[in-house]
Amino acid sequence: MSTENQEKRLKPTIQIPKNNSKEMEEFGSERNLVLVGANGSGKSKLGAWIEGYKPNNEKVQSKIIHRVSAQRALNIPQFIAMMPLERSKNALFHGEQDPPVIDPQRKINTRWNRNPTTQLINDINFVMSALFAEQRKRDNIYTEKSRGRANNHEITLTPPLSLIDIMKEICNEIFPYLPLVFDDEKISVKVEGMDTYMGGEMSDGERVAIYLLGQCLLIPQNSVIIIDEPEIHLHKSLMSRLWDKVEEIKEDCLFIYITHDLDFASSRSNADKLWIKKFIHPNKWEWEIIPKINDIPENLVLQIIGNRKNVIFIEGELDKLDYKIYQKIFDDYLVVPVGGCQQVITSVKGMAQCSSLHYLKGYGIIDRDYRNDEEIHSLKSSDIYTLKVAEIENFLCTENVVRIISDHLGLNSDEVFNKVKEFVLKELKSNFETQISRYTAIRIQSKLNLLDKKAIGKEKLEASLNKLITNIDVSEIYDKSTEIFESIIKDGDYKNALKYYNERSILKRISKYFGLNNGKYEELVVRLLYKDQKDELVTALKDSIPEF
Repeated sequence: MSTENQEKRLKPTIQIPKNNSKEMEEFGSERNLVLVGANGSGKSKLGAWIEGYKPNNEKVQSKIIHRVSAQRALNIPQFIAMMPLERSKNALFHGEQDPPVIDPQRKINTRWNRNPTTQLINDINFVMSALFAEQRKRDNIYTEKSRGRANNHEITLTPPLSLIDIMKEICNEIFPYLPLVFDDEKISVKVEGMDTYMGGEMSDGERVAIYLLGQCLLIPQNSVIIIDEPEIHLHKSLMSRLWDKVEEIKEDCLFIYITHDLDFASSRSNADKLWIKKFIHPNKWEWEIIPKINDIPENLVLQIIGNRKNVIFIEGELDKLDYKIYQKIFDDYLVVPVGGCQQVITSVKGMAQCSSLHYLKGYGIIDRDYRNDEEIHSLKSSDIYTLKVAEIENFLCTENVVRIISDHLGLNSDEVFNKVKEFVLKELKSNFETQISRYTAIRIQSKLNLLDKKAIGKEKLEASLNKLITNIDVSEIYDKSTEIFESIIKDGDYKNALKYYNERSILKRISKYFGLNNGKYEELVVRLLYKDQKDELVTALKDSIPEF
């Protein structure tokens, strides 16, 4: 590609006032922009300010800046009230068909009725009129050229695609079930084997897609288009595909999205993201650039910045036991499930290394999972804390929790706890060899992880491995593991049984001692955390978590 073509593909730029300053910061050129923030943070006001800003005391804006309001009417009329192409586009972009001057301040009156962020905009007829007029112009030009070629006995050329043709291609890709018909100043849908229905009867999502797509196709090259709430009425599975396609077709335009949808914001890969914190009257904003953090997905970074709370990364997912418990125990923190223990470790370390988040602290909580005291201490130095029990399921089997649930059900807590304790120790004894072998295998694996990864060449790698193997005494490790579990069984040490015994099914199987069906004990504990006995349960559960 030539330098000239590369320059043509550059997007326009815009300027935004820096925090509490008269200085400006420039965005655009090669990347789009996403303004993210909570409701009431001033995102739409910033979009309106960008629309009307003229840098360097320009008399007129050097480029078209068009803003699509979040307050938009989407009633497609049965018959489009047609106007000439230029008048249709003027009405759409400037709010009047024959503006005496193109001026953003004038547009505040003509298009926005002096309410640039709250005025309900009903301009869908202008969009459709412009599309039909553009196609009619294409048809007229093609007809004239074809006549000329016919008179000269030349081969007739294929007509160029109109904007309506392009729109139909995109809609067929995004909505393959929606064959659009644009004919005789009407928009309809013709599905094979069904009656034709008018555009006004389409779903909200289908109408908003046509409305937004039409405006983006009509806007001139090298323009700025601001979309306020691009996600309204659009299903998440279609939203990203639609905007990906629009950005591809209008790659020389700068897209500015205003949204509070974090998933949509993170889906815009070729865009800078700004978190809008606060609007300060009349024209200042507090904002920050969303940083890139290694090992943390961007949608999580957005969530972290938006919540303004210290973060606890945990194992599991949103619908798993870990999250249900931890979010109630740590309601002053943002609790973020990230999958496995390694993801917790990398997330905490990644956040710690990000200077942009210096005002927030990240912690991690992971299951003990056969780790020894040395490993636990090492992780703690990186703000990653290990449960005092083997895994999250054992969390709910501690004596204090068992007694609280027994009392809630009107049972004798001594009898219930003794039965649970006897059952757990009996299960550990029956799985004695398996638990010792697992514990030994983890200890061996931990030592093998010390392999010198900086060793260069086959001989040095072999030497490093051989040195490790020489120093691994499987028999000694196995015997020490045996001592741990033998001591637990011999002493009837329930607390250490929960610390070392890894068997998730235990939690479900103790339900019977509470007169509950299999698995119902866990459900009851979680339910009480959200209702009656939260404080008492939280105190009991915190006994199994190291203090931060």
